[in-house]
Amino acid sequence: MSAVVALLAAALMYVIIYAILSIGLNLQYGVTGVVNFTYYSFVAIGAFIAGVTSLGHPPAGSGETYILGWTLPFPIPIVAAAIAAGFFGGLLALTAFRRLRSDYLAITTLCAGTVAFDIVNNTTGLFNGPNGIYGVATPLSGQLNVPPQNNFLIMIPIGAVLLAGVWWLAHCIDLSPYGRSLRAVRESRDAAEAFGKDTFWLQLKVMVLGCVIAGIGGALTVEFVGAFNPSAFETVETFVVFSAVILGGPGNNLGVVLGAVLVQGIIIQGSLYLPAFANQELVPAIRNSVIGLLVILVLYFRPQGLVPETRPRIGLMRGRTGSGHSSTPSESAEVEV
Repeated sequence: MSAVVALLAAALMYVIIYAILSIGLNLQYGVTGVVNFTYYSFVAIGAFIAGVTSLGHPPAGSGETYILGWTLPFPIPIVAAAIAAGFFGGLLALTAFRRLRSDYLAITTLCAGTVAFDIVNNTTGLFNGPNGIYGVATPLSGQLNVPPQNNFLIMIPIGAVLLAGVWWLAHCIDLSPYGRSLRAVRESRDAAEAFGKDTFWLQLKVMVLGCVIAGIGGALTVEFVGAFNPSAFETVETFVVFSAVILGGPGNNLGVVLGAVLVQGIIIQGSLYLPAFANQELVPAIRNSVIGLLVILVLYFRPQGLVPETRPRIGLMRGRTGSGHSSTPSESAEVEV
């Protein structure tokens, strides 16, 4: 298989992963208004848990140290990653959401991510310290006899199925009373509480759900790349996912997937083909500058994103059904929720 096809397949896999991550963050930020500045920490939790539940024990004399060391069959590591990320997301929500709002909540999540990074980076017995975990095998590769260089033949279908499932879940939430309650919290938490909504539990549940999706994305990442270390979940990674949501259109699933294609598929993956500069560090600097400039332009000229949020419209029919006459404009109404 040619190198061009392999590179394009890798880019497609990264787009799938970031589309999943963008949908999860969109539920938190775009739909509910929860500013989670440590979102990628939950991606890291998913990646590490999926890794240590499929790697097995460290080889003798390798110097590697990490917890668990299980060898669980697919898809149990992905499920374990989702559960672990959701658990820690709920733990953060329990400690922060009850008393904190808006800017203070955002700062708290940022600080929580910094603490998590320091713990993982400096505790060698947890996930092998700064070296992280490596050598994670692609699921089902042994059964299907697929060599490591062609692991995208397995990972792309798995990722596509998971992306479809996450999309379907987010779409169902959009059309449900629960989704409308989440939007009410986003628009005005005080007004939602005045109408009897328990905003704390609404935010808690969406925090857990978004982190579960982040854990799934992290599991796909480590199973595709085969490695993960603490440097992979610095704060900038969270803002890359935020950029995809903001550019695509907060509150719109199609929009955030389009944002993932733009940010990850075109800008980040496309920058890999830039010619070599005298200082190779210019490439990520240019990439980050382009993303930042696009976010500024979109926020200034089109704050609703490339694909604006569409809210479901519900037709309310007044009067008794089956009365034998058609309803008049005064007897029927269509309201936007």
